[in-house]
Amino acid sequence: MFTQDIRNAANSMTQVSVQALRIFGPIIGGLIVTSFSAAWGFGIDALTYIISLFFLFSLRSLSFQKPTEMLGKENSLKQDFFEGIVVLKEESWLWITILAFSLINIFSGGIIRILIPWLINIYYEFEPVVYGLVLSASGAGAIVCGLVFGIRQEWKKRGLLAYVGVAISGLALLFMPFVSSIPLLMLCMFLEGAGIMLFGLIWETSLQELVPEDKFGRVASLDMLGSFSLLPVGYLVTGWLAEGIGEIFTLVTFSIVIVVISILVMFNKGIRNFN
Repeated sequence: MFTQDIRNAANSMTQVSVQALRIFGPIIGGLIVTSFSAAWGFGIDALTYIISLFFLFSLRSLSFQKPTEMLGKENSLKQDFFEGIVVLKEESWLWITILAFSLINIFSGGIIRILIPWLINIYYEFEPVVYGLVLSASGAGAIVCGLVFGIRQEWKKRGLLAYVGVAISGLALLFMPFVSSIPLLMLCMFLEGAGIMLFGLIWETSLQELVPEDKFGRVASLDMLGSFSLLPVGYLVTGWLAEGIGEIFTLVTFSIVIVVISILVMFNKGIRNFN
């Protein structure tokens, strides 16, 4: 949670630091697979989890202060759930976005996790390092967007701006099956990363502004539940459709659906007027 005067810059810096790793990670992974084997890649990946575990142990000493009114109060899981729902219902920007992204993540997840690797490695027959470069371009786009977003303390028309970013992301994915040039593929993923980053920063900032601090954990949990609970279904549907109607047609269809959902959401008054 950041104070209002530094919120945009702080959220941008947090996300930029995360996205910076997305630039080097895929490239290094592609080089490892190309130079050695996929087994080496999995082994090194597993080692990083073990290293991360030691950092997690250091968090055990952290303590958190509860608000005075929360001391001695124990809520059931059901109570926490419905308290979060009440907060979401008060702002159409919140509940509409969670519902919209429960669908958008199905299609974007299927594209990024299943269809893009197939497109680069099998359809275009590029080396694994090219796949790493393409994914890194997405991280680069996110970093540039994050830096630009953090420059200004305040942005107008944030509801429209956020979903314009999602639409740009969908359009970038839509063009990928029709360009075989590596620089153009990287440009598409650059725009995809920038568009999603723009939405993500506005969404994260809006949660910190609109949700009371004592309810933030409940709402954030509902956000995660709505956004990611259907991802396994999305992966299953993506594979099933790709096998039935073809990978390219599935990728194009999913990309169009992302753009259409973004446009439809922007017709809602609560989204248009969110500032």
